Amino acid sequence: MHRKVESSILIVDDVSSVRQFLKQSLHHLGTYEIHDAADAKQALRTMTYLRPDIIFLDIDLPDQQGTTLIPKFLQLSPSTSIVMFSANNTVENIVKAKKLGAKAFLVKPFTLNKIDFILKKYGRK
Repeated sequence: MHRKVESSILIVDDVSSVRQFLKQSLHHLGTYEIHDAADAKQALRTMTYLRPDIIFLDIDLPDQQGTTLIPKFLQLSPSTSIVMFSANNTVENIVKAKKLGAKAFLVKPFTLNKIDFILKKYGRK
């Protein structure tokens, strides 16, 4: 029997252990179509064929700042909810991400409860 996919998700982070933790957490919380990217170039390439419901986007990527991707992602898929995350939760980072269109900001390390809250708030209705 096939379970219905609840939401499609793109995880963008250069640290593979962070991507793995998010994938495992998402699988634990439901049935999600999950894609991931290690840098901005790969994320933009993925966005050419995927219009995810949610993007988990790290601020610090090796090839550019994650915040520079927000307008590009929203231009490609205006209904996508972007959730920025970083270990560096400065007011400046949070304000900039929100001004550019991010729906939420998570601070590393994540908890399962925070991820679940984001999924319930911004996942497919």
